Amino acid sequence: MATRMVLRPLATPLPLGFLGLVLATVMFERRSGRYWVENPVCAGENSADKWNEYPQRRRKFIGWYERIARDLESALGERGGAPAVHERLKQAFGADPVTKAIGVIGEQSRRLREAGGLRLATGGLLTAGAGRPVRDHRFFGDSTPA
Repeated sequence: MATRMVLRPLATPLPLGFLGLVLATVMFERRSGRYWVENPVCAGENSADKWNEYPQRRRKFIGWYERIARDLESALGERGGAPAVHERLKQAFGADPVTKAIGVIGEQSRRLREAGGLRLATGGLLTAGAGRPVRDHRFFGDSTPA
């Protein structure tokens, strides 16, 4: 008989995409007394096979999960706006990868805004769906886009 265990779910609206989804759905099982984590890429493969021989690996994984869940929840709970969230993420993951990711997101938002596809929904949420179009940025007194 298999026993399923789910780690503490990550309370996030998943703005961090796949990583948030993975962390929100981490499950492992005990099958015939042995740890089992289904490999999401290769069905039938146990990603936790070494946990049975080396219990410290399971403890380290759970410790890693708890740290990353705390870091993400702390960043997502930040009330100081985007710059404060970015700083929290830099502390957790390092400046280079976070700066690169922020650059990509910023570029995508700029392109979407310039194409007229970025909208401001009720409550201030930026979206590509319903809402008022976000106008081009202009310097004060200048009629050309920034």
